[in-house]
Parts: sequence; C-alpha cells; structure tokens
Amino acid sequence: MPWSDIEITEVELAAFDRGFRRQARFYADENIEPVVIATLRRFGFRITAAAEAGLINRDDADHLAHAHRTDCILLTKDRDFLDNRKYPPSRCPGVVVLDIGPLTRDSLRSAIRLLGAVVRPYRGIWHRSKALIGRDYHMTIWQQEHDTGRWMNRRYRLVDGWRPQEWVEAERGGEAVSARLSRRNRRPRPKRRA
Repeated sequence: MPWSDIEITEVELAAFDRGFRRQARFYADENIEPVVIATLRRFGFRITAAAEAGLINRDDADHLAHAHRTDCILLTKDRDFLDNRKYPPSRCPGVVVLDIGPLTRDSLRSAIRLLGAVVRPYRGIWHRSKALIGRDYHMTIWQQEHDTGRWMNRRYRLVDGWRPQEWVEAERGGEAVSARLSRRNRRPRPKRRA
C-alpha cells in the first residue's frame, strides 16, 4: 500500500509541540488572490499581502527578501520558488506554494486545513523549508532534517480531512522505506530534450 497512516503517540506530539510550537505569520505575494487572503484572515491567520507591504510589480527575489526580513512564511502560487538553484534553502524563510488549480470552495478548504494543521502552529520547523500544497489534502515538503542535516522530500495527505498519511515508496527486506529515507531533497530533474 503506497499510503501509510502516521501513528503519533501523545508523548511524541507533546515533545514536538514543546520544541516547535510557535504561530507562523505569512506574507502573500501578488499571485495570491485577495479572496484567499481574506478567507485566511477569517480563519485567524496572520497574513500580510504584497499590496500592504508596497511590493506590487516587484521581482520574486524582493518578495522572498521581505518574507525573510519580517520572519514570515512566503505564500505563493509561483512554482519558481521551489527551484533550489534560483532560491537556495539557506536563504529561505519558509515557502508554501499553493497548487490548488482553479480556486473553488473545496480546493481552498483543503489548502486552509493543511496550512492550519501543519504549517501555522509550527513556525520553528519551516525555516529553510519548502512545501507544495495540492488539491485533495496533498502536501509535498522539502526540508532539512534537524537531527542529521540531510535534505528530505516527503509526501503527505490528510484522509477525511484530518487523518495524516505519508507516502511509502517501496519494500526493502520486508521493511517499508518511506520517501523521507529514499530520496534527497531536490526537485525531479527536467527531462533533457533530444
């Protein structure tokens, strides 16, 4: 089975909360629609829009620099921010790319639930991290492990809108090897044209 439930004990969750819980603030670049920003605010998100920061018609690097300077997680629809060569994680305050397709009530609900459950409460783990939130409660995270320093790529989803699962890649010697153990943190290389 490719998706596997994530079992977290109360003790593990309490330890994680003690180490990383701090409410995140967000900065939305020009690609995020005003209705998304207004909806996030209604759900209690602390978010600043590019227009409020005076950064309309500015370069992507300016948006990233503003998010870094204000200790905010950059919220965008621009997948260019996932390019580690152009935007290295060492200069990344945390980036969340919304790839939710056409903006519908369901796609926005899915994104808000993931942002609210996984990103907003834990500002401490998002420095130097990038995430791609897709439709249907799916999320891919690229981040450096705090204990080993290795860059990892993990895929998650919420089943029924609340139960977390992780993508499991393969079986090796009877033991499941998850995406976090089998891949380095890098985007798939583009295919070369002949």
